[in-house]
Amino acid sequence: MVCLRRCGGERGNFFVSIAIRETGEEIGLNLRPEDMRLVMQCPECDKWGSLVDVWLAKVDVPLQDLSLRKNEVSDAGWFDVEQMRQMFASGEASPNILFAFSEVCKFL
Repeated sequence: MVCLRRCGGERGNFFVSIAIRETGEEIGLNLRPEDMRLVMQCPECDKWGSLVDVWLAKVDVPLQDLSLRKNEVSDAGWFDVEQMRQMFASGEASPNILFAFSEVCKFL
């Protein structure tokens, strides 16, 4: 899942290229536009007043193939829906993505 914060009011699939670029820069995963699906657009999810797009990419990549940018990403993992529910309930998962969880589940 990729959450993309935008300051401007524009919306749409133009931002898929930015989501792809950010994913590559932050975790070293090379995605293609056809891998990406826009899950939701939230104008009020961000505490800084930015618009937030949530993108989902279904890919099969071993964790060891990811290259985490340490100043951006502290950890990465693959989780199924039930594991994510448990992580949110226990406070283990970042609350920054909780807002999108129910929408993302619709696409899994």
